[in-house]
Amino acid sequence: MSQQATNEDLEKVIAKTPLGERLLAHYKLILAAVGLILLIVVSVLYYQSARQKTLAAENQKLVQFENEVLKLNSQEEVQLDGKQVLPAFKDFISELRSPELAVVHLAEIYRLGKEHAMEEELAEIYDSLIARLPRNNFSFYLATLHYSVLLEDSGELEQAQKVLRALINHPFKVADHLYFQLGRLAFQSGDRQEAMKHLEYLQKEFPASEFTRQAKALLKLKE
Repeated sequence: MSQQATNEDLEKVIAKTPLGERLLAHYKLILAAVGLILLIVVSVLYYQSARQKTLAAENQKLVQFENEVLKLNSQEEVQLDGKQVLPAFKDFISELRSPELAVVHLAEIYRLGKEHAMEEELAEIYDSLIARLPRNNFSFYLATLHYSVLLEDSGELEQAQKVLRALINHPFKVADHLYFQLGRLAFQSGDRQEAMKHLEYLQKEFPASEFTRQAKALLKLKE
């Protein structure tokens, strides 16, 4: 008996049942669906594998930057020079495909920039980094908070408030801290009405917060 005859006999047996008849009638569609599912599974596995390789390479760049520029593993005490570190950090950011890895060192970069009066270079770094970070990522929130501190220190209070207001609907916001900062900055810029709005909201929504205690102390000073 040939293979073709065997297949034909099998189809006749299957077709004798209602379910088998429906399966035979739509077998091309079923095969296409199965093929699509397999394609999706293979694509997901490939993406995960590629992502892991990318992260491994990115982490290697991070370790290299920490060792060569920040001298984190140096056995001797090293005095870092912001004029060398900040340009290197900016280049480091531009090379990363996952720039959120760079956020971990923002505090050190900020300190070095302030020590060497490099506010303009710091602003360029923050602009470059924030522009590349995923908007709904906590690293974006953290970098933006750092940027608001730089703006405040530079006397750009209105811009600092604008940057913070953009975080109000952020999914990872630390709300009590954010509203306290907005109220404090509004007081500093002379906008009492705006300050009261944020600080009163803070006291209403977060009565047990440490920032609510600080808000009450601030309001008392401003009476």
